[in-house]
Amino acid sequence: MIQYPPKMLQRSMPGLVNVRLDISAAGRVTGCHIQMPLSDPAFEQNSCVEIEHGLEFEPALDKDGKPIASYFVTSVNFVLNAS
Repeated sequence: MIQYPPKMLQRSMPGLVNVRLDISAAGRVTGCHIQMPLSDPAFEQNSCVEIEHGLEFEPALDKDGKPIASYFVTSVNFVLNAS
């Protein structure tokens, strides 16, 4: 789980971060790139650091069924739960 940046939590600020993950032929995340900065940089820093160390993928396959490097695009949406 990606941690909510404490500074943003104190301010009750939501955030949205669009990222592109580079995936190796072994299914590991080898890079994280912010696609469109939409939020405070604190959200972006937390997103990439934690994603790079917390996910593994099934590798993409080429036309012969051999693993190849690829990429995955996703969004991380930081929202506060209403209590």
